[in-house]
Amino acid sequence: TAVLLVSELTTNVTKHVRPASNTMFQVVASRTGERMRVEVHDASSQFPVMRHSNTLDENGRGLCLIRELANDHGAYSLPCGKSTWFELVAWRGGTDA
Repeated sequence: TAVLLVSELTTNVTKHVRPASNTMFQVVASRTGERMRVEVHDASSQFPVMRHSNTLDENGRGLCLIRELANDHGAYSLPCGKSTWFELVAWRGGTDA
């Protein structure tokens, strides 16, 4: 699940951010207790917008997948861009690592 959701967030950056600004992005993963948090930082201040795709559309489902599969998700502003993130319960009864 984590690999799929990272793929969706990074694909969004490469399709919607990088061509326009030609900037790099960063993927940051962390763990707190049972939760894995993955953030994708990029230089765009424009937040992602969830689309409503038709059955035959080839694009536009990434944020819907994240909404359905992640335990939590969102985006926040950074001094030079934004972070789009998701969290998954990846360990049951885990401790901080």
